[in-house]
Amino acid sequence: MIVDRHTLDFTSASDLPTIVRFVTSAARNGATGIGAGVDYMGSKTLHVGFGSRAVWGKGGKADNAPDWLKKAAAAGWAHPDLVPEYTVMARDGVRLRAGAGSDFNVLSTLPAGTRVFVLGKDGPGETWARVDLQGDGLMDGHINLPYLQEFSTGEPVGSEDEEIETDIGGNEDNAPKEQASH
Repeated sequence: MIVDRHTLDFTSASDLPTIVRFVTSAARNGATGIGAGVDYMGSKTLHVGFGSRAVWGKGGKADNAPDWLKKAAAAGWAHPDLVPEYTVMARDGVRLRAGAGSDFNVLSTLPAGTRVFVLGKDGPGETWARVDLQGDGLMDGHINLPYLQEFSTGEPVGSEDEEIETDIGGNEDNAPKEQASH
């Protein structure tokens, strides 16, 4: 996986969360076979495919799959509809911002009717949505929640949505090399 010309490495604490979101999204969207491991294909390569539902690591064995991979895939398979689509409901569009608040830079303006995926909520009172514009599980920015409406039901976005456990760490062979900073 490459993000902003940087090849992600699942042994890096700063890269692992993005890789975990990708694996969860891939599993949620139908991928059934996912492999990774330092001694399998290296720390910068994942195998994502279809067929029997399985994860694997070194030697193509499930027992050798990194813990973070097992948990990320299981989360996606357990919640295939966890990230529903929403629609921008502001007549003049809504600003996609770099953070949860009007003081963050505007990345773009999304026109009315644009469909987005809400990955979670941030900011005071959780009034800002972390959104994914492409359905790949990667965050593209933040939108103020009152401007969104759930696409499938037409219900306004609330703050009662459940979130998946995101504490997905590595195992001994695939532990992050550095500590994540927040």
